[in-house]
Amino acid sequence: MVLELHVWGPAFGLPSLDPECLATIAFFTQALDRSEWTIVRSSPSAVPTRRLPTLHNPLTSTWTSSLPSIISHLHLHPPSTFHSPDLPLSPSALAKSTAYVSHLSTSAAPLLSLSLYASTANWTSATRPAYSAALPFPLGWTEVSAVRRSWLALADATGVDLLDAEDADRPTQAKEEGEEMGLPKDVKLPPKRKGVRDLLTPEQKARIRLQNLVRQTMAVLQDLKGGKKWFLTTEEGGGPTTLDCVAFGYLALMICPDLPRPWLRDAIVKDYPGLQAFVGDMTALCFGDGLPTATEARKEDGALAVTRRFVDGVVRNIPGLGEEWRRVRDLGLRWGDVLALAGGSVVAAVLLGMYVLHKKGLVFMPILGAPVHRWEAPRRGLAGFGAAGALFGGLLAPEVRFGSPAGGVGPGQSGSVKTEMQAPFGGKADGVEVEVDVDVE
Repeated sequence: MVLELHVWGPAFGLPSLDPECLATIAFFTQALDRSEWTIVRSSPSAVPTRRLPTLHNPLTSTWTSSLPSIISHLHLHPPSTFHSPDLPLSPSALAKSTAYVSHLSTSAAPLLSLSLYASTANWTSATRPAYSAALPFPLGWTEVSAVRRSWLALADATGVDLLDAEDADRPTQAKEEGEEMGLPKDVKLPPKRKGVRDLLTPEQKARIRLQNLVRQTMAVLQDLKGGKKWFLTTEEGGGPTTLDCVAFGYLALMICPDLPRPWLRDAIVKDYPGLQAFVGDMTALCFGDGLPTATEARKEDGALAVTRRFVDGVVRNIPGLGEEWRRVRDLGLRWGDVLALAGGSVVAAVLLGMYVLHKKGLVFMPILGAPVHRWEAPRRGLAGFGAAGALFGGLLAPEVRFGSPAGGVGPGQSGSVKTEMQAPFGGKADGVEVEVDVDVE
């Protein structure tokens, strides 16, 4: 069985629109025979690791993401035709390769993010349509936004957006200073003398900042490459290495796309023509004979699977609920288990709510018995003052004495009993007399 390399789909005349996917494809063309691997156009929601590139090895039933992990997997489980492109390198050259790969991930990735993702014109006219074409409908509504957010996080580290925001607020600085001094609104401060920086537009300031970023990244690569065809080896000493594959992934997406604002491509073509030639050489070597691409239909692209992937993406983007959903899905639970868990939670919540309403008398549930109602008359007099009121109330309670009138009322007779409500220590309680008719049996 052949290895399955899951990557983002093609765009801009390249086999993938992601730099790490491009680097992994280039690595496979140099490390394996084309009969032992195939490209599967995919998206993060279609693979268990939720990240691309991902290598699926049917022999070991494993899924491995990221280029370094994939290379390690190939060394641990090498196919019959596997040969490492880094084999001719010396230990010092291998250490240098590791350092420059790290340099590309920290410097070239933010540049690419500014060009393809942070620029509104480039994003709307080129990058987003490329992702929409690579994804089945309607996954473009859920997955593309997550991809752009991750790339914009890299662009924020460059400080270019912050610089533009500061420049945009600068015209109101004089007005704010006048208000702080307590001057009337109709009094204007004299304009300050402008320096060279103040004469530049925000776009010009941002362009200067971008040119500095390009120089810091590309000059290092150009110095390493020099006049060689590859970065670490000569034509006699070998072909492309892992560093060449990683550099190609970034440089190709900086040069090949046709963008409305091609500031990055213009800078590389003008000042670093050797890097442009390197992209052409790698493209001809790695992709000149075509690539092994899977063409058969997959169950992950079926209507039911796409619907589940879409629902999963919608829930992941719900504030509050999305984070909990990601934790559940990252545990590796299948959809049946997730639905059973969610259904059980809903039923438990409904039963709890019905019980609370039953106790409040708003809903009658025979299985829980009739609701209990309790009426309590308001306390009057001294009884309303708690224990102290009860104490004094006992002392001041009227004494009721039943006595018979003259002649008495004997057993079996009826008559009236006159009672006197006497206050303690003698006397009548407010002079009240009560007559009660009683029948004595």
